[in-house]
Amino acid sequence: MKLTHFAWLNALLHLVGLMFAWLMREGTMLNTLPGRMAWLAQDPVIWKLGWICWMLAALCVGGLFAGLWGALGKPPRLLWAVALACAGAAADIFSELIYISVLPPLARAANRESFLAFEAAAFSGGCVLANGFYTLGLWLCALELRAQQRANLALDAAAAVTVCCGAAMSVAGLLMNAEMLQIFTGPTILGFCAWGVLAARRVTP
Repeated sequence: MKLTHFAWLNALLHLVGLMFAWLMREGTMLNTLPGRMAWLAQDPVIWKLGWICWMLAALCVGGLFAGLWGALGKPPRLLWAVALACAGAAADIFSELIYISVLPPLARAANRESFLAFEAAAFSGGCVLANGFYTLGLWLCALELRAQQRANLALDAAAAVTVCCGAAMSVAGLLMNAEMLQIFTGPTILGFCAWGVLAARRVTP
């Protein structure tokens, strides 16, 4: 698959994930604890489908960075970006498995203490670790594109939006603030989708 096509696939998966995020908000900390436990106790299919979509999106981040690494001549800086993306995907997928397989049974059992503990672990793992690694990896990619004179104003702007908003998402994870996370998720994902497509175009002959 051409890198440009893969970048569009990456964007599509992230945009679908963003749609799922809106549909899944009843099971998140945007809802009250009794409300989200009651919703998750039903083990809704949309909850599982949404997190599976985000798992695929996580893998696409690593694939995109790896494609850029190859297209730019395998520079060491981008190898670090690929490693960070892989670490982020591992943290992301582990957190999403908690959301899928651990939280609904705990909600059905009305085990509030365990539910809150696992929910906090998944929230922090996804927002702080995974998103932090992705954001740092993209920053390294942006630096390499600029060093190789492949960047332009649109690409730099998309990178700036993604890195700044991605950093804010990590802060939201540290603060356990779902409202702050909701505010910055959309701009981060949209910025990343645009950056991925633009970057692939800039490095593809």
